[in-house]
Amino acid sequence: MNIRNYTVYIFVLIIVTLCKIQCYCYDVTILPEKPKGGEGILVRIMDNSSANYEVEFNNKKYVFYNQADRIQEILLPLSIEGNGEEELIIIKNIKSKNVQRKHIYIFVESREIKEVIMSTKYDKIKKQQPGIKEQQELVLNALKYKSDRKLWEQEFIMPVESDISTYFAINRKSKASSYFHKGLDMSVKEGTDVKAVNNGNVILSENNFNVYGNILIIDHGQGVISCYFHLKKLLVKVNDVVKRGEVIAESGNTGLSTNPHLHFGIYLQGEAVDPLWFINFREIVLTY
Repeated sequence: MNIRNYTVYIFVLIIVTLCKIQCYCYDVTILPEKPKGGEGILVRIMDNSSANYEVEFNNKKYVFYNQADRIQEILLPLSIEGNGEEELIIIKNIKSKNVQRKHIYIFVESREIKEVIMSTKYDKIKKQQPGIKEQQELVLNALKYKSDRKLWEQEFIMPVESDISTYFAINRKSKASSYFHKGLDMSVKEGTDVKAVNNGNVILSENNFNVYGNILIIDHGQGVISCYFHLKKLLVKVNDVVKRGEVIAESGNTGLSTNPHLHFGIYLQGEAVDPLWFINFREIVLTY
């Protein structure tokens, strides 16, 4: 091989190597930098290639959602009792079926968990209104619903203007049960207007559920779900498209409820997160 051909060979080899390196290079951003148990994280991939990404987290695998400008991202929930180092495995799937894995570790701050001892009145009402399997399955399936397209366009808002009587992740204990409260209880009079917290599609609208009362669940896209329990009157039905700030219901005292209030929850990929955190996480949930 003469010098000229050898030089061309080396040049081509360098170009091919650089292409291969570029194929495997991508940027990962995780926000917030200091997440807390019961909140969530945004995992964002920036890659100029056409690869698809998945992530393994807490023994579950999730598929990233495509955004504009070669960005893929997903909002993931953190366990209420999350504490300490947790691992994410980013999986890059290339058309040639080559797979690249990147291990990333985040530190989750522990959440202060308060306990509330429920009255005997609560146990009595719960015994009179036990959960019905078919109703529970409808609700759980709706809360786990995932659609590919992001439906929201602005930051999320609160569904009512009200004091909060019970915060997220309060550990409710009684003689008969113990569980985490997975939403916000908001003290409002019966008949108060309840607004959609953002654009979305109604995926569950039902009356007279034993535990939840009259209930609405809205899909906001890409694994983000909002729910509204114990309503008096439903103003939208399944498959209705709702807009941020639109009145969708009237608050009430239905189902397993001892006083008029609205139970409001936010779910990410089927798991409850603190609605206050999510709504205040504005720089992340805005449209990009």
